[in-house]
Amino acid sequence: MKKIIFILISFFIPIIVNASSVNYEITDFLIDAKIQNDGSMKVDELIVLDGNFNGYIRELEYKNPKLNDYIPGEINFANSAIYNASSITEVSVSSKKITEDEVDFSILNEIFTPFTRGINDKLAQNGNYILKKDGDILSY
Repeated sequence: MKKIIFILISFFIPIIVNASSVNYEITDFLIDAKIQNDGSMKVDELIVLDGNFNGYIRELEYKNPKLNDYIPGEINFANSAIYNASSITEVSVSSKKITEDEVDFSILNEIFTPFTRGINDKLAQNGNYILKKDGDILSY
């Protein structure tokens, strides 16, 4: 009987989990996108984070699955997938400690510390990034 009472009481005792505190905010977000002559697009993206964290996940969905297939000869492009991208290539991930309060596009010309692509989450270490693919969504 004592065992049953102990088990019942243990269900009502709160369990405290000590997890590392993640507390950050995005203070700036810059995107410099340029359409190239071949129709591809070169994108430089800067995300400025302030706070306590040990990484950041950036998901990029390059195809909108809710759009309809393009029908040649159709004039109306509304809700058409004609402008969906086919892939993302030549990605680089890097970081830089920023001390300025305001950030402008000139910072994209400065030198950043490049990350190397890690094999998986368990082998990742500081200065690595992991690439995960889920359909048309890439997570860095």
